[in-house]
Amino acid sequence: MISIHISRSSISTIKFQVTKSTTVFSAIEDALMKFEMEGENADGFVLEQVSLCSGMQTKLLVPSLSLWDTMTYLKSQSIRVRSLTRFYLRKKVDSRFVLALWGLPKESVQEVKRAEEYISKLLPGNLLENTKFGPLYPNAKLAFIDCPSLSVAGQICHILEQSSAKLRHYILPNLRPDVIEKSKAIRQEPLLVFMNGRSGGNQGLDLLTKFRHYLNPHQVFDLANGGPHIGLHAFRNFPQFRILIGGGDGTFGWVLSVLEEAQDALQFKEPPCALLPLGTGNDLARVLSWGPGYSGEKVLSILRSVENSDKVDLDRWKVTFSPHKVPTFTALRKDSDMAQMFGYAGITNEADIIQGKEKMVVMNNYFGIGLDADIALDFHLAREENPEKFSSRFHNKGVYFQLALQKMVTKKVTAELHKHIKITVDGTPLSLSDLEGIVILNIQSWGAGAEIWGNPSDQKLRSAHFGDGLFEVVGIGGVMHMGQMQGGLRGGTRLAQGSTCTITVNHAVSVQVDGEPWTQRPCTISINRCDKQAAMLKKLGGKKESVARQFSAKQVAELHKRHSANELLQHRHSYEPRKRNTQADLMEHHSPPP
Repeated sequence: MISIHISRSSISTIKFQVTKSTTVFSAIEDALMKFEMEGENADGFVLEQVSLCSGMQTKLLVPSLSLWDTMTYLKSQSIRVRSLTRFYLRKKVDSRFVLALWGLPKESVQEVKRAEEYISKLLPGNLLENTKFGPLYPNAKLAFIDCPSLSVAGQICHILEQSSAKLRHYILPNLRPDVIEKSKAIRQEPLLVFMNGRSGGNQGLDLLTKFRHYLNPHQVFDLANGGPHIGLHAFRNFPQFRILIGGGDGTFGWVLSVLEEAQDALQFKEPPCALLPLGTGNDLARVLSWGPGYSGEKVLSILRSVENSDKVDLDRWKVTFSPHKVPTFTALRKDSDMAQMFGYAGITNEADIIQGKEKMVVMNNYFGIGLDADIALDFHLAREENPEKFSSRFHNKGVYFQLALQKMVTKKVTAELHKHIKITVDGTPLSLSDLEGIVILNIQSWGAGAEIWGNPSDQKLRSAHFGDGLFEVVGIGGVMHMGQMQGGLRGGTRLAQGSTCTITVNHAVSVQVDGEPWTQRPCTISINRCDKQAAMLKKLGGKKESVARQFSAKQVAELHKRHSANELLQHRHSYEPRKRNTQADLMEHHSPPP
């Protein structure tokens, strides 16, 4: 006995008895009768098998294939494999398919002509006929190819798998915004889910499976498989949608940056983003009321929260690093103090000297220089050395605390930070005496939940807000002060509020942006607000109820029975994302569509 799902029918799921004589074609014929679609020609339909065991795998079943043999094979694998396999009936549709390729040489994705030349060397000449390249994303080493058919996309994938290029690929689902636009009575905002499987130990991977169970699996993307570009490009034609990002602060910043990069390819330029915190600090998630960390909430509850959340705007800041010129190898060898100043203490090889290039990063949460960045860098290096030991949020905080204690007995550059950096805010120089660290805040949470700005009584300063066009500059007096700040016993030393900042760095020092630390050699740092704010979703904390909560358990069961999870296939990879307004809209995904 198997279940077959379909859309566009008064009956959306049927139970079908499989015998030894049942073929895929005969199953299609019988299924059309049970779906009350006797007038349809079985030749115009296909049966698709979708497995959710390891990621998501789909395949079309050959009409002559024995369904009995298929079911026997699935049962021989395991009960889990059988329970996570679905069958969907859909119409045959001819359409173009988009293929994503990544791992390309960076120089080959600078322009369309170069990408075409590089790929054409790996493929037969006629295979690229009627294909279109673009958009290209050099930083991700990724290119999209619009193919005339699924067959062509599949052939390209097969040939590239056999080549020595070691490119990775993914055939995007053909999503159908035209279908959901037909209902104008209620808000139509399909949900795109990004999940960092490496965040939160195994939580990210577990949540990938759970969200694919409740939603159409083609709405849920693993960021380890091509990054955010693929999911955004799949949703490029939707007039509006929402995004849920599962990960830590670094993951949130990554998706927001890619979203800005991909705006030209999107019909809806500013989809609002909700956060599912899986990292250690999760400061942005705290400020937007999504909590300090995921603790096992049910997926359906998370979906309801995303549905009911309010749209807010988040300031973002461009942090530009303009390096100072590094002295010659001879000068560094003669002057050990100068060598230490530029981060080249003990240098023995002239080839090790690097003249840095100007770079720009975007700050969403905060920028740190000095003590807090130094501890963050030590933590980062420890985690890089033994990543398997950093799967617990509690353990991570313990290691961080231990590294902070070590700074109390280790003489570092931070003890004389005021001698090595100069800061001006809106043109006014700041006094940095007796400070070992500086934090520039965009949000009210720092260091895993500490509100170090507080509520100033000085009339020249005001309460912080993530969308007011201002940042806050806070000083850290030392390790003890920093510990008191993180424990909520003291606030930071309020220095200034402003909209522009210049930092002159005259000695190699640790810096961090949104928890990503590194050692920065002498440079000039400029901080300016980005032209556009980021559209975010803030979780409601009150008792505002969605329509979904008004259904009784009996009604939910009945709705689940009536609304199958298929609705949506156009072809091997296509689907129409579900509505997000009622319990029915959420629960009908219980048996996931392909």
